[in-house]
Amino acid sequence: MMKQDETINMNPSALVSGGIFLAIVTIVHLIYEGLIRPAANAAIDAFGAEATGNVWVIMKDFEQQACITIGLYCCFLMLYKSYRLLNEEKIYTYNFLEKFEEEGDVDIKVVLAELEKSAFKETGAMSTWITCIK
Repeated sequence: MMKQDETINMNPSALVSGGIFLAIVTIVHLIYEGLIRPAANAAIDAFGAEATGNVWVIMKDFEQQACITIGLYCCFLMLYKSYRLLNEEKIYTYNFLEKFEEEGDVDIKVVLAELEKSAFKETGAMSTWITCIK
């Protein structure tokens, strides 16, 4: 069972987040130094002022490098959160009140007590349901 901190907070830990960010910065920097900037310099040497429309020349600046780095990090965060949501999907689709539906009239206090005894009571989805019923 997941801890409450792991289910309510959808962000990776600071260590994982920082490590991924440093890895992305390193990889993008290596690509820029090994591929993009040499290709841009070659295009400038070959075409001179006409090279301003070349994709390598446009991409060679630090602003574009920073944008690509931050964009890749944002993609990591979105994929991580999607993964977390998919892992909690069973909580959103499981019918916790199935046994009460057969009885017809249900006492809200009994239902609330049953939900609070659930192993999932600390998750974001279940705590929201419990709060709504209260």
